[in-house]
Amino acid sequence: MDGKAFVQSVIKEIVQPGVQRLMESRYFSELREGKLSIRRLQGWSIQHYLHNKAILKSFALGMVKNAHDQDMFNYYTYQFNEEQTHPDLAKKFGLALGLKEEDFADATQIFECQIHSARTQHANRQRPAEPCIGADERKHGLPVLRGVQYLFTQKLRPK
Repeated sequence: MDGKAFVQSVIKEIVQPGVQRLMESRYFSELREGKLSIRRLQGWSIQHYLHNKAILKSFALGMVKNAHDQDMFNYYTYQFNEEQTHPDLAKKFGLALGLKEEDFADATQIFECQIHSARTQHANRQRPAEPCIGADERKHGLPVLRGVQYLFTQKLRPK
């Protein structure tokens, strides 16, 4: 199988079914229908903020633990820098939706988000197969992420 045929098979067998399942989820169904509540978006903002704070701590720990290995230190430094603004963006989004600073300070992760954060941190502590590819990309696969990006930029764009 040549490279182009392989890519097409990955898209057909993995990306498209994954995107279809994602789009059939309650969250995306309600988003498409305009029924996604402000409260759910606020909850997403808080959970995403907490998740990204945990990820930053994981990258900082990775930098310290790998100070002796320049390649790994550079990897964790790059990832830390890439993710550094994400918690603030999630918080800013939540504040714009009516949350208060104390909503973020007093919040704890729900179980599902704790599991996701733990899996992401675990993946971050493994020696990465490729430099500068984040845990979510390793977990979900770059083709799925690109498929979702395509879907949002092409399929859901208002006409």
